[in-house]
Amino acid sequence: MDEKIGMISNVLRLTHKSDFVLDAKGEAVFRRRAFYYALEKLTIQRLERGLIKDDIPERLIATRAPIAMTHRTPPRARNFIEHNYLAVAWRVRVLGKMLEPAKENFPATYDVDLAIPTRYTLVFEQGNFAALIDGTSFDGPRFLQSGHHRVQISAGAGRCALIWATASEKGFSPFSSLAIDTSGED
Repeated sequence: MDEKIGMISNVLRLTHKSDFVLDAKGEAVFRRRAFYYALEKLTIQRLERGLIKDDIPERLIATRAPIAMTHRTPPRARNFIEHNYLAVAWRVRVLGKMLEPAKENFPATYDVDLAIPTRYTLVFEQGNFAALIDGTSFDGPRFLQSGHHRVQISAGAGRCALIWATASEKGFSPFSSLAIDTSGED
């Protein structure tokens, strides 16, 4: 039970009661679900046969869900989540994109397509950095619309991620090791 309690704890720490979450069967019990159906065997079969519309990516976009979990998700949804969310805890992914350096150090330019508008921030694995987002100096979290953005990094080292600002502000990082979620209580 520790891992389930830990997952719920992380979701509650990261979200507000008005936020939507994609989970398999309502395990983030205190948050609204982005997709109506529970992702269990019967639902998966109906999705595969086209009896239920597979609109999970569209629902994530429409609800601006900042958290998604890939457990039990069909391939189309899993692909969308893996391209638009970053793992920050064992089963918890938050909006974001990893910006892998093309070479050892910067400068580097990244073209990033965001599916869901929200407040994003840049986080680095190592030390100080200097960056521009869409031609303006990066000095902290900012709201970015869905669509194409250009991130230019002129100084720094290591990996970089564009991530949902709330997750970073609450101490979650895509650079942390992903131990099984625990409640933190013994």
